[in-house]
Amino acid sequence: MRVRGDENLLSARYELFPCQSKGTENMKRFFSLIELLVVIAIIAILASMLLPALNKARDRARSVKCANTAKQLGMYFALYTQNYGGWIPACTQSGADGKPNWTVSLINGFRSITRNDFVCPAVPVSSYGTGNYWFRAGDWKNNTHQVDWAYNINFAGYNELLGIREGKIYRPSYKIFLVESAVSVNQDYGYFRISFSNGLPLGGYGIPASRHGHINNSLCGDGHVESFRLRSNILPWNQPPFRWKWEATDNRLYGPRNM
Repeated sequence: MRVRGDENLLSARYELFPCQSKGTENMKRFFSLIELLVVIAIIAILASMLLPALNKARDRARSVKCANTAKQLGMYFALYTQNYGGWIPACTQSGADGKPNWTVSLINGFRSITRNDFVCPAVPVSSYGTGNYWFRAGDWKNNTHQVDWAYNINFAGYNELLGIREGKIYRPSYKIFLVESAVSVNQDYGYFRISFSNGLPLGGYGIPASRHGHINNSLCGDGHVESFRLRSNILPWNQPPFRWKWEATDNRLYGPRNM
């Protein structure tokens, strides 16, 4: 039995909420093409604003991790010098045609050292290693040419085949010992040694790397790590603190002239 008052209430409801009236076709609401394009445009604008900030945050995180890795290497060197009468290992093995010595010395001296202690997190890692053949995961201990830090051979008296006593290092807190390196300006992975002649990098040696948003993390002689910001439009070896010339007052790579 239907009462007239109920019919009036139902009629008023349909007038207030027409989408709930009879027929399912009135219950659907679709976006128009213009509305979809507006939403997509807003998302694109927000993404363009956020991505640079996210990339900077990612580079910063990698730079911090890289600096911590360099600091860890400094601790291994400090322990090595204590175990071997204050001697810092030579850069290169004698008579081995440019085979690394400092990496091998640390590997043989410390069972806890791992492959990650020689790798910068910003360098892409392939199945062969840090983007190259030599430093692959399977036999990396026997092929440490292309680690991502370079031994500054002039730090230890200009002879990469000889070690040096810790006490003979000239201004160790100021001089750079390990440089975050690259094998060339076009390749990210590093090389185990660095040297210059007349301000230019030598063949068979690395160069200062410019990673993490043009940041270079380097280990100084006293074990602390410094982060140097490099300009993108100037070659890294032409910028302080890597300008390798005697007359450069801000040169932090040379050791004492008379050992």
